[in-house]
Amino acid sequence: MGTSQATVDLHDLRFYVSGVSLINDKGEAVAVTLDVNDWQTKEVTLIDLEDGTGACADAGTQAQNTQIKGTVPAGTYKGVRMTVGVPSSVNHTDYAVAPKPLDVQALAWSWQAGRKFAQIEVNPVGGVARPAPAAPGKTFYVHLGSTGCTGNPVTGETVSCARPDRMDFRFGDFNAGTQKVVLDIAQLLQGSNVKEDLGGAAGCMSGATDPECVPIFSALKIDLTTGRSINEGSGQTVFRTEAK
Repeated sequence: MGTSQATVDLHDLRFYVSGVSLINDKGEAVAVTLDVNDWQTKEVTLIDLEDGTGACADAGTQAQNTQIKGTVPAGTYKGVRMTVGVPSSVNHTDYAVAPKPLDVQALAWSWQAGRKFAQIEVNPVGGVARPAPAAPGKTFYVHLGSTGCTGNPVTGETVSCARPDRMDFRFGDFNAGTQKVVLDIAQLLQGSNVKEDLGGAAGCMSGATDPECVPIFSALKIDLTTGRSINEGSGQTVFRTEAK
């Protein structure tokens, strides 16, 4: 993985998806009405691709979810669009009393009781070198979440975040019956040296000045300064489609 072609073990791979729509033959986006279950609320789905074994054992869970389940009106659909992230209206809540799947402690973001929209972590063989006096680390972290937030939801204040850091993407040619969406970790980390951290949080934790976030946000097509999606994710390299 990455610029150093490091050998890595997967440590975690989970992310929230929202705003799922299918694109019909008129080019219109038709919202998918999500089923409500342990992996989905009406607003969001948790995709969980780790199984709690191997290097994932200390942070993960055995249960996995690989699907977004819901319905749309009968029609002809040719594309799909979605967002990696939790809508602001349900993001800043206490995970301990939130409905599934917003109740996952591992994905709780300490800033204003938000969520990590994506938690993608790898353990490179030999660890991660960090600037002195920091000790070397074991894990290279990619945590996507809103930053620059103000307002305390615990006291009833409305939370506002300067950098939303939600990733939009779409596929104009997508058949839900024959195709699936694939997350390519190699593409996410293509411009990163996962064996070295030059400053800030270990890996990229969505910091606007973190050098490790520059290639990560470029791959996600999120403006690192503003936290806004660039051209609705056009040109992103992290997600692709392939046959089921």
